[in-house]
Amino acid sequence: MQNLQGLQNIANLVTKQSSFYWNVRYEANELPVWTKSGSFTTEKISPAGYLHLVSGESVGYYNIEPGFDASVGLTIETRLKIISEDSVGLQIVVDDNTHFWRLKLSESYIQLEGVSEEEGITYHIDTTDDYHIYRITKLNEVIKVYVDDILRLTCTANAEGGEPSLIFGNTDSEIQESYWDYLYYRTDGAFAP
Repeated sequence: MQNLQGLQNIANLVTKQSSFYWNVRYEANELPVWTKSGSFTTEKISPAGYLHLVSGESVGYYNIEPGFDASVGLTIETRLKIISEDSVGLQIVVDDNTHFWRLKLSESYIQLEGVSEEEGITYHIDTTDDYHIYRITKLNEVIKVYVDDILRLTCTANAEGGEPSLIFGNTDSEIQESYWDYLYYRTDGAFAP
């Protein structure tokens, strides 16, 4: 009977995962088709199937997303590993037409900017030790960031938005090196892991 219950739990999990869809799925097994601003020093798919990026200037991929609606909510998820020492410029930048905000990733912390706290809010983590999953949700003004399925940051967005878009890349003049496994997003709600 216990084995039957275990099989039912697995079946429920598979059903739940298969019903969770993403509007956009970038699997990082080929170079992004998104628009690119600037040039990476290294921009290739690694033998392991990850997007390998190295840059010493501001460069990124961006996607215009008219489906972003703060009142409906959005969910973004990425899995990546930072390689660079003293890295401070990797980021995911979001404009949902209501607010503009960014998740900045360094080798020792992540930080939300464009929020109610003047300098942003920070969570300390070693981003170079392994791949980590970062899920960002936003509904109305509330932004939440989960790291490896655990809620780590919650704050209120306060920077005024413009054109709805999503950008990922480097915004620093220091050398940044990273491996990206995937980047997904959906525009129909803010979903916790």
